[in-house]
Amino acid sequence: MEGLAQHFEVEERGEPLPYARIPDDLNALWQWAQAEPDEPSHSHAAWFFGSPLAGLPCWAGHALGYELVRRFLVFKGGDAVTHADAPADPIRGAWRL
Repeated sequence: MEGLAQHFEVEERGEPLPYARIPDDLNALWQWAQAEPDEPSHSHAAWFFGSPLAGLPCWAGHALGYELVRRFLVFKGGDAVTHADAPADPIRGAWRL
């Protein structure tokens, strides 16, 4: 999962990389993202590299993954290494915590 990899990088480097944090409203992006992965029109490139046409900021997918895992780690404790083999569903549910 992208967010876990980013948190591992933070643990090693000491600070988030630029693509982990964006100034956009992550709650609004999260709501939008909920239906996207199952839609035929889903564009991985748009979510991770941005798409002015779709209205997606650059690095939206990276930032959502980072924030999702941050919330999960706050709730569960531990670090990225501790949860490297965690199933995706509990992490995905962390947005609501």
